Amino acid sequence: MGFDLEKSGGGKNRGSDQNFSIWDMNSCFEVHNTSYPVACRLKERIDFSFYDLLDEHSTSPSGSIYGDFDLIFCSNLLFYYKPEHQQFILNKVCNSLSSGGYLVTGEAERAIVETTDLLEISPLSAIYRKTSDRKAMV
Repeated sequence: MGFDLEKSGGGKNRGSDQNFSIWDMNSCFEVHNTSYPVACRLKERIDFSFYDLLDEHSTSPSGSIYGDFDLIFCSNLLFYYKPEHQQFILNKVCNSLSSGGYLVTGEAERAIVETTDLLEISPLSAIYRKTSDRKAMV
């Protein structure tokens, strides 16, 4: 799932180099015991769709035009693929992130994502941040 905070009206300036704050988290998610579903007011603005990550003829889902997502969830997916497919998918995902955007993966994928230029924002978190505009090379 990719998410662009700017288009939802809830994000910071795209040129900002600030971290995702608690305010952002509380405005985007609801707290239900130990889960954090997307806030209803935001869910209405999210396009849930299918996308073939191995499609060699596209760089991002058609609804997003160019990618440029602020947040992408890619959890418990990569380890199902062969290493060459993992790298292809990861490169596509990284290139779809905006500068300063976040990638959230599963714990099992940390070793795979560590091959990129993404910065893990906290040790053992499996949450990564893209720190530059240049295309990720995996």
